[in-house]
Amino acid sequence: MKLQYKLYLFFAGVVLLPLLVATITASAVLGRSGADTYKDRMRSSLSAASSILSSQALALAGELESGLQSADTGALASGDAALAERALAGLAQEAGALAAAVIDDSGATIASTGSADGGEPMVAAYADLSGSGGARLRVAIYRPLATEALADVFTAQDLEWGLVDEGQTAQGSFPAGSELAAGVPLFDLPSGGAGENFHEVGVGDGELLAAFIRIPPEVISGEALLFAGVGTDVVSRASRQALTAGVASMLLLSALAAILGYFLTRTITSPLRRLTEAAVAGIEGDLERRVEPGSGDEMGILVDSFNRMQESIKGHIADLEESRKQMLLALSYAGEILGATTDRERLIEITAQAARLATGVDGAQVRLFPVEGSNGHVELSSSVPAARFGGRLDGLALDLSSRVAAGEEILEKTLDAGDGRRLMAFPLLHGENALGSLVVLFGEDRPLDESGRKILGSLALQAASALENVDYGELQHSLAITDQMTGLFNYHFFDEYMQRELNRSRRYRHEMAVAIADLDDFKRINDSFGHLAGDALLRAVADTMRKGVREADVVARYGGEEIVVVFPETNKAAARTVVEKLRKEIALLRLDDYPEVRVTASIGVAGFPQDAGDMNDLLKLTDDALYRSKLAGKNRVTAA
Repeated sequence: MKLQYKLYLFFAGVVLLPLLVATITASAVLGRSGADTYKDRMRSSLSAASSILSSQALALAGELESGLQSADTGALASGDAALAERALAGLAQEAGALAAAVIDDSGATIASTGSADGGEPMVAAYADLSGSGGARLRVAIYRPLATEALADVFTAQDLEWGLVDEGQTAQGSFPAGSELAAGVPLFDLPSGGAGENFHEVGVGDGELLAAFIRIPPEVISGEALLFAGVGTDVVSRASRQALTAGVASMLLLSALAAILGYFLTRTITSPLRRLTEAAVAGIEGDLERRVEPGSGDEMGILVDSFNRMQESIKGHIADLEESRKQMLLALSYAGEILGATTDRERLIEITAQAARLATGVDGAQVRLFPVEGSNGHVELSSSVPAARFGGRLDGLALDLSSRVAAGEEILEKTLDAGDGRRLMAFPLLHGENALGSLVVLFGEDRPLDESGRKILGSLALQAASALENVDYGELQHSLAITDQMTGLFNYHFFDEYMQRELNRSRRYRHEMAVAIADLDDFKRINDSFGHLAGDALLRAVADTMRKGVREADVVARYGGEEIVVVFPETNKAAARTVVEKLRKEIALLRLDDYPEVRVTASIGVAGFPQDAGDMNDLLKLTDDALYRSKLAGKNRVTAA
């Protein structure tokens, strides 16, 4: 199917279908809107009419209060009907009331004047009196309801209305003989707020949608119902008119949308067709073909972008060839990296050189992350072309490397110098372990593209693998010369080192010293506290002695609970001073897991060439001095 027809269908789905759905929805909504509108009118009208009734009652109450100030309240409260009636007549005249009465607590009339049953609803006002003997009385006055204001409220909303009291006195515009005009059956309806009770009731040959509220006896003489209503035929007619207008509007909008969709489709498909033809020509090798630019809208921008893309493709072809050469160069360096796995420094140097030469970056650094037991800093291992990028650049490179060490992936940072230079860090990953990072510096004139990133990523991975091989080889060598219990050098390493150092001292006429320490009563500690405590104690002693000597001194496990220390270029007296300090520190050792364990050490010291001229004699003299420390009471240092 052609794009033109697809766009026709698209506009039909996007524009016409929603309009159709909106039309159907509007039909349902507008069909109900007539009744809802009249219900809102009834609610507001009933509320306004209720306020009018309350204001009339309040006005009458004010007149009652004013009249009582000049009335004979003693006569009203005397209980004498004749006296009370004369006082009521004067009160009614003063307040402008049609009738007045005195009523007791039970509602019985004690005295009255005039008639509250005048064929129309009455507004009532009440006031309390204190009768003889403490009896509680009420005085009430009545005035005919002023219905003109009520009629104006409902007429303004095109509503019929009515007011019916318990005496079946009716006022309003409802047809005579209607169920509302009769009034009495409606007092059985449920009570509710203003306008919340809606009922359809029969009126002659039709029906009426009506709502009512109850008026309390404090306002109307006796309880009353206030009604508002409208014929259901009026509601239906209004709904039909609204629905017809809505449907006509929707149909007109649909027609306009269809016409607009047609012209928009033509506007889009014509330049797209020209673009398609040019693109097909480009696939076939014709990169010179261009599309004539049209309007300045998005389609015009697309045409211009296509023409620039054709130009860019020609340039990228040359760049791809250059990238291919760079990749071959990088692979060559990668092979050299893998072949240099036994030389860590050479491996790191080649990685930095390969990164720069293969991608043309301005500089490259390899930074190794700290390992267990190191000082915890990211170490600069190699940098090309110079030892460092420069003060601030080195700080940024360190920051990127630290973030890579924390688990972040490839990071790029633009420098603040305003010259467009950037730093990018690639992790040296081996499995899930980051061994270091490859950080490169490049400028705006030669940005690092996707091909360059892939080359550097590949170099980083291969360098990490080679570094892991070096680490493994070093680990194997370490295991061969290290005592697994204490972490000290083992006897095999000590034996070779001792002979080598003795030969060097003899050749250069240097002094050297040897000390052997033996833990006192170590078997008793194993027997009393267990071998786990003994092993922990031996490790703690070894750690104390390793930390208590120079970096050039060698500490090794001589056998069992014996530890030997070789002091190159040190005379016997200086060595004795060091081991005396070690003896005191060993005596103060406390283990967190075994706080009750204590130990001391007996130590022997001998020097070359002062005491012996070869290795066997030197070790024998040292051991003899250790034996004399034991015989002298242990926990002491004895020199040969």
